[in-house]
Amino acid sequence: MAEQISTAQHEIERGRILQILLVRYPDSLSFADLKLHLVRQGCVIEPGRMGDRVMAFHLAYLKDRGYVALEKLRAGDVEMGTARLTARGVDLMDGRIERDSGVAF
Repeated sequence: MAEQISTAQHEIERGRILQILLVRYPDSLSFADLKLHLVRQGCVIEPGRMGDRVMAFHLAYLKDRGYVALEKLRAGDVEMGTARLTARGVDLMDGRIERDSGVAF
């Protein structure tokens, strides 16, 4: 039986993504570097837990809420995704806008 990840765990992971991007604001961070920071903060409970699909889910949610901007950069045949905290994301983290129940920090 597949492990069920709690809603609270997803909220924590999204909060950690925002915290990582806040330190880099206004610069962006590659998806690979973001994933590495998440692993270092313990978001990976077991190997493969914070896979690309889960991270894409969190980033899509955060983008739809206006907290992050996503961009794909291309150099020849190489494509790299990046994420950047938006001003709205900074406002959320600083408490200037109402808390989002889908993000815990």
